[in-house]
Amino acid sequence: LGYNFLLLCNEMRWQTLSFLLLNGGINHHHIFIVNGDGGEFKKVDPTNWLHECVVTFQENCCFPENGDDIKYSNFNLIKKPSGLCADFLACAFGKCDPKGFDKLKSLGFKKTLDLTYDDVADTLGKLSLPSEITFPLTVADVVSGVNYAKERGLKISIKSTGHSYTGSSTIKDSLQLNLRNLRTYSNESIVECSDGSITSDINHPNFKACKLANARGKEALIRVGGGEVWSDVYLAMNDKVDSNGKPLYEVVGGGAGSVGAAGGWLQGGGLSYGADRRHGLGVDQVLEFEMVLSDGRHILFGPTEFEDAEGFLYPKTTAVSGKCNANVKAIEEEWNWVDCNDPVPPFADLWYAVRGGGGGTYGVVTSLKYQLHKQLPMEVVLNDQDALARFATAAGKNEDIIAKASRTHMHFLLKLLYDPEAIGLDKEISNKCGSPSLLFNFASGGQYLNCYDNVWKETILPTWHGIVDSQSDGDPD
Repeated sequence: LGYNFLLLCNEMRWQTLSFLLLNGGINHHHIFIVNGDGGEFKKVDPTNWLHECVVTFQENCCFPENGDDIKYSNFNLIKKPSGLCADFLACAFGKCDPKGFDKLKSLGFKKTLDLTYDDVADTLGKLSLPSEITFPLTVADVVSGVNYAKERGLKISIKSTGHSYTGSSTIKDSLQLNLRNLRTYSNESIVECSDGSITSDINHPNFKACKLANARGKEALIRVGGGEVWSDVYLAMNDKVDSNGKPLYEVVGGGAGSVGAAGGWLQGGGLSYGADRRHGLGVDQVLEFEMVLSDGRHILFGPTEFEDAEGFLYPKTTAVSGKCNANVKAIEEEWNWVDCNDPVPPFADLWYAVRGGGGGTYGVVTSLKYQLHKQLPMEVVLNDQDALARFATAAGKNEDIIAKASRTHMHFLLKLLYDPEAIGLDKEISNKCGSPSLLFNFASGGQYLNCYDNVWKETILPTWHGIVDSQSDGDPD
């Protein structure tokens, strides 16, 4: 059977790996300021979608002439001037209908730049695109956009990166608030909550968030802007190091650097790369929200009372309160947080709803604060393809042996993650391993587990060896 796992690397930080894979090794904070038209409202021209978005896919992916080679990332799409490109090209058609892509293929390969949308309207039909778009630079611009849409009876779609596979960031005939140019905070906003000047000053802007972080046993937080992507946040983690140059903290985030760090990923729940089994989902990491409501008010809110409760990973929230910004048009340093006028926003309901109720459903998140966790050594564990090749040679076409190996492999992973006591491990060990896309496929080379605190090498791998040995019937192969 062979030992079917390979310890790929130890003490690797997934945050670094994720960013480098998507960005070819770039190691600086990117800024998506493509134009400076904050607050300006533009009519959407579908020809721009044709030239910028379709051409990217035609030249770099997804058409037979390109084979299987994909030569772009979502970062390329986010930066396109029109702001219309989405990670899933078919979302330009109603309900993100994949059949729309077949219509595109009928246009012919690499001919789209010679056409306008009017030339292909009969073939493609009416696109599911916003009718207007704006690129806010400030919260005041966001408020202006919300009020503009309200006055004209327009729906609002909110886009940070375009990863919505239901098309919610590009709703047909809406005003799109494209947040890519909104202020970023992560590269300068890690706060050590043990700082006495914060915890002793009730008027400090991080007092409430740090109070909650400390109650959860966390020592630091980070503020993230509404349009930031996870690569921004992960780079900030790498910049905050100890005396030996090792990062101090990690954050529960998305598995790709180009995913929005405060948008639909979080507001849809926030599945992560395995750290969520130790620390909870993305929604469990939030300490405080700042957002613009549909009535145009800019609010700040979060838990202010909480208590330990059985069955809860963190203290249970018992009260949520918030403030309204009375000076939203000013620069941020002059914002004035005061008690809200009637009707007072339902802060407790919003705290519940925004953390999982869907991206952009209840307002525009302009920033938030995440708790941070102490950085632990990380092991990325892959199937050992050499061992698989040796097994295939030894097993030949013996289907009974192949089936036995496959069952052993699958049952081990299932028990490790969901019933660890059945293989002599405990839940604490189990929760230190996880994966966003484990396939339970014996022959797959693409699946992986992320394990923390050296538990794979020191504890889980010997358990796996013992199970393999017990099923080998004395055969060293």
